[in-house]
Amino acid sequence: MKKIKILIIIFIIIIVIISIILLNQEKKTEIVRDVPLEEKIPLQREENIGSYMLVDELADNFFMYISQKSDRLNNNEAAYSILDEEYIKENSISLDNIFEFFSEYSNLSSYSTREMYNKKITSSEDIANTFYYVSGILRIDGNIKDVYYLLRMDSLNQTYSMEFLEENEFNEIIKDINNVEETKFEIENNGYNETYVKTATDYDICLKHMEDYKEALVNNPREAYERLDEDYKQKRFGSFENYEKYREEKQETFEKENFVEYLVNDYDTYKQYVCKDIYGNLYIFEESYPMEYTLKLDTYTIMTDKFKQEYDKGNDQTKVQMNIDKFILMINNQDYDAAYNKLDNDFRNNYFESKERFIEYVKNNMYRYNDIAFESFDKSGNVFSCSVRLTDLTKGFYEDETKGTGGSGYILRINFVMMLKDNYDFIISFEVE
Repeated sequence: MKKIKILIIIFIIIIVIISIILLNQEKKTEIVRDVPLEEKIPLQREENIGSYMLVDELADNFFMYISQKSDRLNNNEAAYSILDEEYIKENSISLDNIFEFFSEYSNLSSYSTREMYNKKITSSEDIANTFYYVSGILRIDGNIKDVYYLLRMDSLNQTYSMEFLEENEFNEIIKDINNVEETKFEIENNGYNETYVKTATDYDICLKHMEDYKEALVNNPREAYERLDEDYKQKRFGSFENYEKYREEKQETFEKENFVEYLVNDYDTYKQYVCKDIYGNLYIFEESYPMEYTLKLDTYTIMTDKFKQEYDKGNDQTKVQMNIDKFILMINNQDYDAAYNKLDNDFRNNYFESKERFIEYVKNNMYRYNDIAFESFDKSGNVFSCSVRLTDLTKGFYEDETKGTGGSGYILRINFVMMLKDNYDFIISFEVE
């Protein structure tokens, strides 16, 4: 009996010892999980416009430094201080040779971000590290150069660093977004690599889109052409050569970056930003992710759902006025093909047997950019007449009569006659002097 008691005591002691060992191991495991050295976290497409604008701005700063276009006194020191330390060592970059190392960027005109992916590693306090894998374009001497980089952001120290990637390296990372492994890091503040909180309003986004598109227009028309919505591009221009003619015709408007009106429409799979500049030109950006957009330059080549909805619920007067607006917009866009095709056949044969005659008349009897006001409306059977007043939308900016100013300050009154057709179509004629 005594031996049995001793065995029971020994057994209990063994169980207690094993339990203590297991508990200690579990605690150690929990500690390791709290402060991981490495994590595998899937990449995410960047959807936060504030984060996008921040990374884009930080990268743009670097390219301004490296092309020596910043107003900082020490561009080499600023650029050097932003680069990742390991990247500097691997490529033997120094303050003395940094401009030489990045010499291909010396004639840089502008930079724009295209795709952005992020991965965040969190700590018990807050997000500790964020990795941004980014592709962008550099506009250099009228050419486009693709660029790929990793921007590391230390949110606890509010600092960042950059290193450049090869295209195949970037593509491999993006291809396998569920298996990206990174080690946690800390970036010391050196005075040049500070981050900050960036917010963005709809106005900021519209302005960013406008700047991006007009930079492309000025520096690389082919890039601007490729930004257009594919269906719209074919219906409106048909070829790059026609787009170049359009660009040449409206060259003076592209030097202005300001816009006077904008509206935003939210749809299930994209966001639409409609911007209007001081000349009445429309820029319709349809964005799936920040700065990943396609562009349309009017609402008549491919009618928007919003236009159709307003048209369908409108009365005859509303429909006629919407169509006259559309016709004047064609003229303001110098889209004379579209305007000419809307003319009534008999009217066209009597007055404008060729498109060239029509263009000549418009340029001599209307403004280059017309502002429209409706004065009267009448109906006789299925024929509608409408009197409109045209004024100079540019407030006399143009002085050359060959550009169709007609003389700033004059009010031009024109009587339009219209017949409405099916599928939002119409034919139009007007008094010819």
